Amino acid sequence: MVWSPAEGLRFKRFIDEQPEEARESISRSSAKILSRCRDPKTVLPQKSHLIVGEVQSGKTMSFTGVTALARDNGYSLIIVVGGNKDTLLNQTIHRLNKDLHVSGDGGANPWILIRAKELKDNLSLINTTLDQWNNPQLPDAFRKTVVIATLKTKPSLDKLTKAMQQLSRNDLDKRAVLIIDDEADQAGLNIAENDGDESSVYGAIGRLRQTLPNNDYLMYTATPQATLLLRIQDHLSPETVTVLESGAMYVGGRELFGEKNSFVKVIPPQDVAQATDPNPILGPPPSLKTALSYFLVGMAIAQRRGNPMPCSMLIHPGTTKALHSQHYTWVKEILSAWKSLLSDMSESAFDECMNLEFSEALDWISQSVDLDLVWPGKSGSDRSREILQYVSHWIVQIENRVVNSAREAKGISSVEWRSAPGWIVIGGAKLERGFTIENLTVTYMPRGTGVGNADSIQQRGRFFGYKRKYFDLLKGWLATDLVDAFSVYVEHEDSMRNELSSLDTHNQPVSTWRRKFLLDPTLSPTRKQVIKLLIKQDKLIRGFVLRQHHLFSPGLVAGQKEFRAKLELLMQGATRHPQDTRAVMEEGAHLTKLVPVGKAIELLADIPANSADREQLDSKIFALQNLADEIGEFDCEIVFMSSLNSRERSTAPGISPKADADDLVIENLMAGRTNAYAGDEKLVSDRLVTIQFHSVIPKHNGILSHEVFAAAVHWSPKFRSGVVWELAGQRNQK
Repeated sequence: MVWSPAEGLRFKRFIDEQPEEARESISRSSAKILSRCRDPKTVLPQKSHLIVGEVQSGKTMSFTGVTALARDNGYSLIIVVGGNKDTLLNQTIHRLNKDLHVSGDGGANPWILIRAKELKDNLSLINTTLDQWNNPQLPDAFRKTVVIATLKTKPSLDKLTKAMQQLSRNDLDKRAVLIIDDEADQAGLNIAENDGDESSVYGAIGRLRQTLPNNDYLMYTATPQATLLLRIQDHLSPETVTVLESGAMYVGGRELFGEKNSFVKVIPPQDVAQATDPNPILGPPPSLKTALSYFLVGMAIAQRRGNPMPCSMLIHPGTTKALHSQHYTWVKEILSAWKSLLSDMSESAFDECMNLEFSEALDWISQSVDLDLVWPGKSGSDRSREILQYVSHWIVQIENRVVNSAREAKGISSVEWRSAPGWIVIGGAKLERGFTIENLTVTYMPRGTGVGNADSIQQRGRFFGYKRKYFDLLKGWLATDLVDAFSVYVEHEDSMRNELSSLDTHNQPVSTWRRKFLLDPTLSPTRKQVIKLLIKQDKLIRGFVLRQHHLFSPGLVAGQKEFRAKLELLMQGATRHPQDTRAVMEEGAHLTKLVPVGKAIELLADIPANSADREQLDSKIFALQNLADEIGEFDCEIVFMSSLNSRERSTAPGISPKADADDLVIENLMAGRTNAYAGDEKLVSDRLVTIQFHSVIPKHNGILSHEVFAAAVHWSPKFRSGVVWELAGQRNQK
């Protein structure tokens, strides 16, 4: 049941303080998300809802808006599950404090924000606060909504559950509760290997929801693969999906990794080796020095024009503390040397440093930034020297910091960023998912793709975000395989968001969607432990990707006559295939014809097929349609095998005579190679997707069956692609 939340004072205040261009979108999405949750006056079974944004696209702003709107519409208790690291939780609490004015403004304060670890000392306060909502005489302005922020760890969640169980007089089984899970695909999903078992955090979330059963669970993420591949019966499997719109100032994958991007600089293999497995004798990789020089020049430009301030650089060589320490030392030594060399413009060392260490950076900056506006009055070498003199003053102002789990690592608080004009942040896992690096302009990331999980790789992309105002300063040095992974992820993300956007627009339950999305063959959708739906990953690289061979089913007879008529009409004007070298063609010549991809898709959709082959056909249709959407119209090669004259094909030896017709398969659709003929498998194009249509009379135990058509699809490496799709008939498995 959908209801219509009303915008009240808290939400309007929140909206008024957001950028003008974002207000309408935030208002619309917040209302949609909350309307899909329960009206707080009702008691309903618990539900889960998926909210999908892009990496660093404003998910925190979205759930803060939903929190304000929920307060205006009578929600008295909201729980925010803010990541599994203190740095992420602190970041979230800071944003809630700032955007909701939790500390108050001199008037009646509608909020109480409490950390889960502080609950024990605040149970009486929470009880009293929730009691206020039961008093109909109390004006709304004097009611407070309790917001509890918790880590996504078993100890923190279990403490929260225990505290909720200790509350009295507040009918918690009937009180409407919102539970907001930031980065919902991380840590909280069930990774237990055995059916019926529960991993620790997943179990803790379940116990919390049982304690507060009248809840809606809002799952925010930019990488929803894992949440979409849960069993449909899982309590975290989403019932609805809302796809958030990124604003015009957002810079995403297509701009940073598209064909004509200016962002990517590929780190040479020898530098990758030195950066990820250092030999101390060799010193820092040259590409690291180049990236640092570009960052410094970009920071000088930013300071001169006042945007962005501060600037940040991310160095992400891997996950080990030793690597972080080595890169910290390298950066410190490089900056110290440059400070000395650039200290006096009159010295020859200054010009030598400029020509050897900064020439590339200065050239790149001049191609992307209008230096006449930023640095008027000078040009050429004179301007470059003045820029570097300016750089020399800023070098000593830069904060070089390691952020990892080491005891001595400081981290960076949300309020600390503006304490320095430039940051060089070095680390690994702590700087990935959910961590915001303020005004990140330069990235140095020599690490590889690891095991190739698409969602994990995408979450490393701290370079995505609302960076349009300083797009001209963005640059990323990455290892080759990481560049390739981010490049192919663009297609995958578009495919997934398009599917989810359709569900969102038509207000359809996620459970009605049979999972299907594009994914490059080099990647896996997510970590294997969380995939509970049975899926298949088609790797469409090169060669035959489909041979229809379930040809005995009685249900195939219907539609064959109509399909033959379509093929015969299309066959008009076809020519003999150049690879058909047979002198004698008793069954007829193999004919070929080019047709638009739309027509090829239509034929694959219309050919009669049993359920097993239809799954395979639908996967190829999905890939072809997405290719057509991506690159526009293109031709496919259609081969009319034996001019559509029938050929007998037998089942494999040893199949039981009593086998069900739906389970029977022919042994081989293709005719093999002979002295006079290269074989059916050679009747393909390496430039195009080829579809062969065979007319077949299946034979089992010497008995001929009905005449049917069978398709064989051969993929061209030019159209390399992949599809992840959910197998049919698995939804009811527990």
